Amino acid sequence: MQNQPEPGHCCPLVMTFAAVPAIRASAAAAASAATSKGLSEGSNGWHGQWEAALTSGEYDGRDLPLHLKRGATVGLVVFVVVLEVCFLFLRAYLGHCRDVVR
Repeated sequence: MQNQPEPGHCCPLVMTFAAVPAIRASAAAAASAATSKGLSEGSNGWHGQWEAALTSGEYDGRDLPLHLKRGATVGLVVFVVVLEVCFLFLRAYLGHCRDVVR
């Protein structure tokens, strides 16, 4: 139902939801590594900042540093990646065509 009115919002919604467990796992791994090296865990660092922003329940579309925002979302610029892959294939294909003509 959610995808019917505007499918463009689903990717950042799902990625933001999926990023939280990844950030938690990364924080746990960093704390474990610090402990095994005899270092103090210290503050939660970027893990805590990002988790708080992603789970705030607020959308803040302003282009600001994370510490000035009320909330954050995670997304991926797929269009650029697709164009890059298409360009690489096209370049390889045209190179192959040039070699065949010679």
